[in-house]
Amino acid sequence: MLGYIFVGILVTSIFATILGYYSSYIISIVLLVAFFIGLLVVQRITTKKTILYEKVVHFNLAIFLTNLNNSLLVPQFKIKAKVGYQAQWIEFHSLTAPPSTMVGA
Repeated sequence: MLGYIFVGILVTSIFATILGYYSSYIISIVLLVAFFIGLLVVQRITTKKTILYEKVVHFNLAIFLTNLNNSLLVPQFKIKAKVGYQAQWIEFHSLTAPPSTMVGA
């Protein structure tokens, strides 16, 4: 991503320099400002779409785990699966009490 931005800045700067050399320098400044405004707009749109897609993936994972819990994990294995923080991992919780590890019990 950073490479595309660098190439865009380089091409726009060369074009603005040539335009400023043969025409007014104001046009080259306007062109560079327009490029950076466009870059900002594209970055904002990309960020919003990425956040939306992450929410969709988290929601689908939660639905999948709910269906898996109801159909397989809880009835057969007495284990419940939950989505971890920001869906970076899946937590498994035992629904039965652990066996006693005390010597005299």
